[in-house]
Amino acid sequence: MGPINLVDPPVIAAFTFKLHKGCSEDTVVFKNNSVQNTFNKWYFGDGTGDTAAKPTHIYLTQGVYNVKLVVTNGICKDSVTHQVNTMHPIKALFKVDDDSACANQLLTFTNQSSGTNATYYWDFGDSTTATSTNPTHVYPIPGTYQVMMVVKDDIPCFDTFYMPIVVDTIPYANFTMSDSILCEGKGITFFGDYLKSGLTRIIWDFGDGNFFLNKENILHAYDTAGNFSINFIAQYRNCPDATFTKSMVIRPFPVINLGPDTTMCPNSSPLLIGDFINAGNPTASWFWNTGETSSSIMARHPGIYTTKVTLDGCENSDSIEVFKDCYLDIPNSFTPNGDGMNDYFLPRQLLSRGATNFKMSIFNRWGELIFETTKIDGRGWDGKFNDKDQPSGVYIYLISVDFKDGNSEKYQDNVTLLR
Repeated sequence: MGPINLVDPPVIAAFTFKLHKGCSEDTVVFKNNSVQNTFNKWYFGDGTGDTAAKPTHIYLTQGVYNVKLVVTNGICKDSVTHQVNTMHPIKALFKVDDDSACANQLLTFTNQSSGTNATYYWDFGDSTTATSTNPTHVYPIPGTYQVMMVVKDDIPCFDTFYMPIVVDTIPYANFTMSDSILCEGKGITFFGDYLKSGLTRIIWDFGDGNFFLNKENILHAYDTAGNFSINFIAQYRNCPDATFTKSMVIRPFPVINLGPDTTMCPNSSPLLIGDFINAGNPTASWFWNTGETSSSIMARHPGIYTTKVTLDGCENSDSIEVFKDCYLDIPNSFTPNGDGMNDYFLPRQLLSRGATNFKMSIFNRWGELIFETTKIDGRGWDGKFNDKDQPSGVYIYLISVDFKDGNSEKYQDNVTLLR
């Protein structure tokens, strides 16, 4: 049997394509491999089409497109569809384990970029660069740095990503004190010294159960003596805590007791008073309100005696009062008018404690003896001489007295008689 002639041979649609990638657009060159076609209609999958036999099409947006070719010879018709993938994204992106860091801190950069056969360029903003995928970097100098990462694919296309890195100064913490010697109960001012940049808070821990926050300078006193560890802590937003620790010895106050208050007679032998608790300590020193600096002094007159003892840099003080005893409180006037008040002139027994012998003589202005007595507990002079009232005026008295400590005193002065 011989060949068969087809009056209307079949139409077969076929095509191939070649993709030319670009950075902002992609070009696809189509090759029409159809058979028996006389008319072509292309549908590029992006809403556009063409009737050329071998068209070239530009895709402005990356994607996956279903391209359809319809061919006909006027009688028969055929079509074919192929998928054209123009996806080749490139995007620069990275993260860092700490974008707010401390000087000399090791930072790790994690690459999150996309790109075909990509290569990378890093600029850390401090005149250093890198080309590795996931670099590490240390900033020795504080500041704010703009890190740039550029990704390049095989076209080549480029994309860039920026990230600021804040680098704080390495912190420090220290403190000084208003006094180098700490004593029990004595207030001491502590002065904090620390880096203020990036600070979040400061903490004082005095080791005695007392904590204080956010005080640069603070006055503190220890209630008890002993050994204490003081921690001064400065906390920062980016850098590790800065801590300064110092061991302190809180010294006790020296014990001092001058004894109970006492008495002495005028012109009597002086009294020995002193700090007999610390007297044998060669490191102790004293300062009395009399100006003396020995552990004990001789009190020669009634009064208040105070001394301050210093031992190991700590001070304490005590006072003792020496009251006047064996004294005569002699009035300078009297009114013998019979009203029961101030009718007699005599240093009263209540006012003359410690007297053992007593003699008082009264003279008028002409030197005549007008009254004399040796009775301490008597009434004294009633303003009369030979039972006659004496006129108002000034009279002279002589008083001699012996005291229980063996001392004797004489007094001569005037008394005024008032009527």
